[in-house]
Amino acid sequence: MRSSWPGGGPGGSLPAMSLHLTQPERDLLAGRSGEAAALAMRVVTSAAELLGAESLVEISSAHIDGCLHHGDGGVEFAEALVKGDGQVVVPTTLNVGALDLLHPNVVRADGHKTDMARRQMQAYVAMGAEPTFTCAPYQVGHEPGVGEQVAWGESNAIAFVNSVLGARTERYGDFLDACCALTGRAPLFGLHLEENRTAKVIVDATNVPEALKSRDVFYPVLGTWLGLELGQEIPVIKGLPRTTTRDQLKALGAAAASSGAVALFHVAGVTPEAPTVQAALSLGREEDSAGPVGWVSQAIPHLPRTIHLESGGLQHALSRLSTAADTERIDAVALGSPHFSASEFRALHHCVRGRQLGVPFYVCTARDTLAEVESAGIADELRAAGVEIVADTCVVVTPILPARDGVLMTNSGKFAHYGPSNTGYDVLYGSLEDCVESAITGRRRAQRRGVGLVNDATSIELRGRPLIAGEARGPLLRLTHPISFWGGVDPVRGQIVDPRHPEFEASITGTVLAIPAAVGSSSSSAIMLELLREETAPAAILMGKADAILALGGVVGQELGYAPIPIIEVAPSDLERLPDGASVTVHKDGRVTLS
Repeated sequence: MRSSWPGGGPGGSLPAMSLHLTQPERDLLAGRSGEAAALAMRVVTSAAELLGAESLVEISSAHIDGCLHHGDGGVEFAEALVKGDGQVVVPTTLNVGALDLLHPNVVRADGHKTDMARRQMQAYVAMGAEPTFTCAPYQVGHEPGVGEQVAWGESNAIAFVNSVLGARTERYGDFLDACCALTGRAPLFGLHLEENRTAKVIVDATNVPEALKSRDVFYPVLGTWLGLELGQEIPVIKGLPRTTTRDQLKALGAAAASSGAVALFHVAGVTPEAPTVQAALSLGREEDSAGPVGWVSQAIPHLPRTIHLESGGLQHALSRLSTAADTERIDAVALGSPHFSASEFRALHHCVRGRQLGVPFYVCTARDTLAEVESAGIADELRAAGVEIVADTCVVVTPILPARDGVLMTNSGKFAHYGPSNTGYDVLYGSLEDCVESAITGRRRAQRRGVGLVNDATSIELRGRPLIAGEARGPLLRLTHPISFWGGVDPVRGQIVDPRHPEFEASITGTVLAIPAAVGSSSSSAIMLELLREETAPAAILMGKADAILALGGVVGQELGYAPIPIIEVAPSDLERLPDGASVTVHKDGRVTLS
């Protein structure tokens, strides 16, 4: 079977791609394994085509992000798979849902949302997925080995499985991860291929003080800097301690995947694909003293750039993690994004030491981890001190915090990134010790530590590559910064809600939305689906870099019968030529005209 792209790439420069399927894959597509498997295979092949993959790859595991309720479209999709007798064919874990099924009264949602959230979670369990309900499946026994091909959703889990475990996945969003689990196949492209996993940038952290690098509070800041500075580029970080822990790497990857689109990072001497800097650069040479990182320049056709990092250079990233920097009062503390590990619970227990907390204090974790700390007696002592332990979900994805404006303190880079837009609380970032000491008094602990031109032409015609072909017209809204639809866009209002984004509060409904790149959460595809369902979507989307996560929301929308919108990949230099507000027409062949 061959399936070719319509049209060419941006400016007609990219060749048409063909997708080759094996006979078992053709059988899946033809429905010989059931209606759900056929639907799932249609989504997988659509994703492969829009990504330019030439074939599919068999996977050994999956992690499904899409059991979190963002709207009823996600429930419809999951139940359509159940109705079609869908069953996962590889070991599959589930990300957080919108309910704490162990503590039903924790979530402050209305009856309809509670019912739909439960149905969505139960649907994936009915398909044979393990009811782990955690964003950190690697903490509850789901650990594929180095080199294994997998299909994982959830941005922090993607970064962890690629970087810390050394397995291979791309940034899979809602719906595609589930379809990969049902078919045992994923598009063979990107980070599934060894040649695409090599580091392109050396981040030299040698000059960062060792005392700072030994502290947990450093790693979310480093991750935030990494995402802001590098976007999707793959770094190898030099100069971190060989004793860097999994919790610290988890925090680094989660923050990098939230502030940017980092799906893979290497740490020299720590992560499995980077025993040395040279290994991460795929030089295949032993370290020597020929240069500052031990390479022989003649062996490299193009030397990677090196960024020399010092603690002062992290100040911008540190300041970005707080939106209430001048506030002394705090109203709540939230920890556990990604979900708290057993070792993090032990560290919290040591900090609290039987004292009484003075503000609401939430810790989010997996049900399996909760069972472990309950059996150790830690959970009861923490609850006696005022800690509320939340399982199966977390405070930034469902209403758990008291419904009021306030200040939320956290040690999580991911909570700090998504908290303001998803909870309505301003955030303060600090260490675990800062959070505990501040929660006891209700006042923040002192933390003062150093840690395009518009083209004036009257008419423009561009040629792009259709990811989803179609025709549309509308006023251009050109975003000046990448965006994560989850945490950045409200699908009910069709509005940008990330207060840090330059286009904060802009309406995207009916616009031709031009974005340089998509970043952040795998759940952006679910938000795309809800925009279509709520009829608040843009008329069309122009992307400076193809992104399967957003496009998959459109693919699934078509499967569910929603009106499709065209999504076109356009060269980044062409996006910069487009003036805001101009009337733009998108054509089926990928042309974009403006006058």
